[in-house]
Amino acid sequence: MMKSVRLWMIGCLIESEWRRIASWRKKAARLIDGGAPCTSPELVELSDRIARSGFRSWRLQQRYRVLAGI
Repeated sequence: MMKSVRLWMIGCLIESEWRRIASWRKKAARLIDGGAPCTSPELVELSDRIARSGFRSWRLQQRYRVLAGI
């Protein structure tokens, strides 16, 4: 029972991270299409956020696999 609840919670966290990443990617694309230079502070910050969130989602996916026995 607890295992299934943990799997569900980790799954929700993974989905949340990927939704955040998708949102930030869209925002970055809009900035680039608007002519912002790739070295602009806004794009650098978005890139950092995407990288950190991607690493968090990777760690959560590893935890999910171990817990699920995949």
